[in-house]
Formats: sequence, structure tokens, C-alpha cells
Amino acid sequence: MEKLIKLSQNIDALMDVFQVKTISHSHHLENLLTVQPVPLKESYQEIFDMLLSEIQDKGDQWNEEELKMKFLAFLFFISEMEEKGKIQAFYERPLSMVIQGHRINLKTDCMLATPLGKNTPKEPYFFLQEFKKGKGDKFDPEAQMLAAMLIAQNINQEKGIHRPIYGAYIVGRNWNFAVLTHNEYCRSRQYDATDKTTLLQIVFILRKLKELILAPAP
Repeated sequence: MEKLIKLSQNIDALMDVFQVKTISHSHHLENLLTVQPVPLKESYQEIFDMLLSEIQDKGDQWNEEELKMKFLAFLFFISEMEEKGKIQAFYERPLSMVIQGHRINLKTDCMLATPLGKNTPKEPYFFLQEFKKGKGDKFDPEAQMLAAMLIAQNINQEKGIHRPIYGAYIVGRNWNFAVLTHNEYCRSRQYDATDKTTLLQIVFILRKLKELILAPAP
């Protein structure tokens, strides 16, 4: 009999259920995070400066929807994350799957996936979860992100696709990136989006993400 996983539980409980182990180093994650930012083109720089000012001034007061509409949408635009017919961002999409006898139900804040037709995710490769309050207040964004990554890994494996699944979760101003490879999970340090240099790094990490997703499978 399948069991329903409640995502209010923390990341450790989820990892225990699905026998996922944490590793301290992943060359896949290191590759994603190794970027060399260059100056943005003028039109993007204006948006970047606006985003930096907004998150420094108001970021701690935004709720999840305000963070999405006033910051993330513009950040994704200047990060050039999408490529027509090859990679597309999908928002607020439900995911459900039975894994090892446990059913996971969740709604993703954002996923990057290859598209099926115009508006259906086909093969997912990246998930972003955001949360306004501190971890553990109601939903653990890291647990939600990992649950989505587990579903994506199983979806892709059923199609014979064996590639790393990437993720990021946001708590306030802080970003963490992560990668899931088989049953190994690795998480980055925190990236503070109110810092100009760090925010530019985030832009180029997101650009690198698209590059990795579109690269031929090894």
C-alpha cells in the first residue's frame, strides 16, 4: 500500500525515506557554480541594477508572489534561461509520482524542462522553490525541491535518460543550489542576492544551467 509523503517534514526525513545520502563534493555542482561573469549588455544592466536595488530595499518584506513577480521573473529574463523548442520555464505545475511505494504530491514554484508542444513539460532538469519565512515554519523549501528532483529523476530514467537533476531553493535573500545524481545529493553554500557581485554570479550560474541542460548526454 502506497504512503503519502507530507512535505512539511524536513529534508532529513525525506532523505531517510528514499535512502538519499549527502555528499560534500560533486563535480556536477562544482561545474555549475564555476562561472566567470562578464559585463551585461546595457539593457540587461539596467534591469540588473533595478533588481539589486529592489531586493536590497524590499526583499525582506516581499511575500512569495511578490518575490516571483518583482524579482524572479526579471532575473530569469536577463539570465536567458529559455531556448525556444529546447528548454522552457514552467510555473506552479503539479507533480505526482509513486517512488519506492511512496506517493509524492507537490506543486513546483518553477521548473526548467524540455517542452512537449507549447506548454507541457516533458523532461524536467531543474527546480526552484522559494519561501519567505525561515526553514521549518510550514514547508521546508529544500525538502520540496528534493522531492521534485526525485520525481524528475524517475520520470527521466523511465525514458532512458540518466542525467543530473539540478535545483535551487530560496529563503529570503539567500539562494542555495543543489544537484541529485542517482542517490547522491550535494548542496552549495548560500548565495546572498543582496550583494552585487553575488547576484551577478547567480545570473551566470543560471546561464550555465541552460548550457549544461542543452549539452549532449555523456
